[in-house]
Parts: sequence; C-alpha cells; structure tokens
Amino acid sequence: MTTIKKCVMDALENLTGDEYKKFCNALVDRPGDRRVEENKVRRKDYFDVTNVLVSTFSEDGTPAVVIELLEKIGCSDEAKDLDDRIAEPLPKSSASKDKHFVSKHWVRLIEYVTNVDAILNRLLEKKVIHDGIYEEILDAKGNQEKMTKIYKLVLKSGNRAKDIFLEILKEQEPLVVGELENFPIQEEHFVIKHGTEVIESVTDINPILNSLLQKKVIQDDDYDEIRDTRGHQEKMTKIYGLVLRSGIRAKEIFFEILKEQEPALVEDLENIA
Repeated sequence: MTTIKKCVMDALENLTGDEYKKFCNALVDRPGDRRVEENKVRRKDYFDVTNVLVSTFSEDGTPAVVIELLEKIGCSDEAKDLDDRIAEPLPKSSASKDKHFVSKHWVRLIEYVTNVDAILNRLLEKKVIHDGIYEEILDAKGNQEKMTKIYKLVLKSGNRAKDIFLEILKEQEPLVVGELENFPIQEEHFVIKHGTEVIESVTDINPILNSLLQKKVIQDDDYDEIRDTRGHQEKMTKIYGLVLRSGIRAKEIFFEILKEQEPALVEDLENIA
C-alpha cells in the first residue's frame, strides 16, 4: 500500500533540478515555529529531504506543507498531483468505504460549526496544522470558508488528523456532534450522501451555477458571490450550503442539474454499494 511518505518522496523525485532547488530554498525560508535549517537540505537528495520533512512536520502534517511550497514555487500541477495521490491511501471519493464521522458529516459540519477560532487554536496546539496554515485560515472570511479550509487540510492529513479533529469537535461543539451522531445517514438524499465526492470531483461549476440561477434555487447576489469565489471546491461548498438551507425541492433540482451536467459522476455514485 502506498504511504504518505512515499507519495511525498515521489513528488520531490519528479521535480526538475531547478524546481528541486527552489523547493529546498522555499522550505528553508518558510516561516513558523518549526523551521528547517539549510544544512539539513543543502546537497541532500529527495530521500533525505523527505525524512527531514516528516521528522519536522510529522507524516500526517507533511503533505500540506509540501503542497503549499510546490504552489509557492510555481509547481501547481505537481501540487495537484500530490494532492490526488495522497487521496489514494486515504480514500477520498468512496463515501461507502470511508465511514469516518468527519467525512460522513463534513457538509453539515461546515454549515453548522460556529466556534471555529477555538477549534483552529486546538488544531495548532495538537500540531495538526502549523503556523503558516493557521494564519491563512484565521484570515479567511466567515466560518464556512474557514471550516472548508480546515476540512481540506484534515482530509489530506490522514485518519489520525481526522480523529484529533473529531475529539476537538466533541470538546467545542458537543451539541452539533451529538445531533449528527444520531442522524439517519441511510435515509439521506443523494446530494447529501455523496456531498464529499461531488464537491471534490466537479470542476466545471459555471453551467451548474447558471442552471441554479435560472431555476431560482439561488439569487443574483448568491450567484455573484459564488462566481467570484476562488477554487472550484470552495464554489461547490458554497452551493451546497445554499442548497441544504433551501429544502428538499432545491435538493431535487440540484440533483437533476448534476445528472444533466455530470452524468458519469452521478452514475458512478449511484452504483456505489
């Protein structure tokens, strides 16, 4: 089975010589409490640097750091490839197999959780996130955007991070967790049951957004706000928040739009046992 460490090692090995040098420089220059000294990466190969990363940030925390640095040096495709590969040992789009509470209920968690800053502080204390990511999330606008960023980070950091996140949720949002633990998942609408896969898989958002506006599921202000949001997952998360608050009719309309715009994805998800 592919490990997180192996995914990171492969990502570094696939960089060109110039890209690898830029990555190591960015790693040394990266701010925060957990710093990497230049002598630990200078003239070191990808194997040694991977070991330094894991020993500094932990195996669970390393992917987020590497993806951050890859994007910083202009290797966005490599960052996305690593993100996709990390999802393979940590099932990303198989809700029927990944039964962890955080994955099952994340759409509602993003919508309902309000004590976000306290949760963020605890994640920093537990070393699930580092200083740079903490500041980035803290500066995000609104609880839902902050929770979306937290969730994406926790998802790519593995089951240990999910377990820690769940314990923090139990501390900070006991009523929300208690309600969701008793929620009848087996009776959920397709839109909610497969929320994780839809939000992570759909990239062509505009036709869906246009259809939702035409069918009056969303208003002009909602349309403009979502259209101006950066990142397709962030856009889909906002769409989900609006659809969930709008009742069963909105879910049915959204489902019909998904079948029209993303037929292969819907078929695949409907066939999941």
